[in-house]
Amino acid sequence: MEKQVSLRMLNFNFIELKFELNPTFVWPKRSVVMDPIIEKKITKIDENKVEVCLFFRIDPNENKPFASKVALIGVFECKGWEKDKVSKTLVEMNTVNILFPYLRQAVTNLTTTAGVPPYILPIINTQTIQEKVE
Repeated sequence: MEKQVSLRMLNFNFIELKFELNPTFVWPKRSVVMDPIIEKKITKIDENKVEVCLFFRIDPNENKPFASKVALIGVFECKGWEKDKVSKTLVEMNTVNILFPYLRQAVTNLTTTAGVPPYILPIINTQTIQEKVE
C-alpha cells in the first residue's frame, strides 16, 4: 500500500513588485531579448511547514526597455516533509510549480500596467530554477 502525501498551500503574498522604465531605450522593430533571472529559496518553518520564495528580476541595462523585480512567498503544509524522501521531493518540486503561474501573471500585469508591451515569462521547467544565493 502506497503512503499518501498531502501538500497544501496555506497562503501566498507578493513581497516586492518593482518596475523601472529605461527612458533612453528606443524600441526596435524586432523583439527584445530580456534574459530574466528566476531563482527560488526554500526555508523550513517547522516539521510540517515550509516557506517557498520565487524571485524574478531583469537587471537595469541600456539595451533593455525596463528593469524589474518581483518576489513571491508561499507557505505550504506537508506533514513530516523533511523526514520522508517522497514528501521532501514533493515540497521541493511541486511548491515551485504551484507558485510559478502566480509569478508569471504578476510580471505580465506589472508590465501591462506600466504601459509597455506586456512581458510574458515563458513557460519553463521549474526544476531548472536555481537556488538563490545571498
